[in-house]
Amino acid sequence: MPTKLKPAREAGKKAAKEKPVRRTHAERRQDSQSRILDASLKLLVERGYDQFSLQDVGRLAGCSHELINHYFDNKDGLLSALAEHIMGSFVSDAVQMPKLPAGFASLTQQVRYYASVADRNFLAFSAYMRLASEAPFRPTLQTLVMKRTSTTTTVFIEAIKAGQAVGEIREDIDAAEYANVIYEFLRGHADVRLLRPHATSTTSADVFVEMLRVALSPERAPRAVAKKRAVAERSM
Repeated sequence: MPTKLKPAREAGKKAAKEKPVRRTHAERRQDSQSRILDASLKLLVERGYDQFSLQDVGRLAGCSHELINHYFDNKDGLLSALAEHIMGSFVSDAVQMPKLPAGFASLTQQVRYYASVADRNFLAFSAYMRLASEAPFRPTLQTLVMKRTSTTTTVFIEAIKAGQAVGEIREDIDAAEYANVIYEFLRGHADVRLLRPHATSTTSADVFVEMLRVALSPERAPRAVAKKRAVAERSM
């Protein structure tokens, strides 16, 4: 008869082996913060900055608003963390792009990437735009958005200078000025995309890239233009 108990013992041992491993405090904290950030993003897009509370976030995330206060101090702290989270995802995507040789193609790759952010993740894009619109009135957000602006324009400055170094972009232009022009196009483009969620970014980005191609061509540099004019005059 004892042999009849063996399967039960074996089943008990197997169940003990298959018992889920208890998560660490750090893992539980990370999971809670992720759920809170996801809930905040959703509510921010659906209602706007001032139209939801930490209690609303807690209900959607499945936690108490006291826990949210513990992690983020207050609503401004939570949404500042959300802004950093979204910006971090944008940077992560950019890092995964294939690297092109320095030159005009590398610059336009960056322009197309930033122009198509909304196409890849419209929810995160919409949340970031809502946060950016609040930045002038909230010092912490303003600091974060200005930092993001500086980082983005630096990417364009470096790409323009690299293109100048290999002779694909005219050397007489100010890289910082053109980087700002590119950023301003992208910001205006983002505003339009927010109003037209079902549109795509391809056409306007293509047109802007072609305008850049003409404006930045080494052949447009005053020295090159003067040389062409002289050649044309001699041939007359």
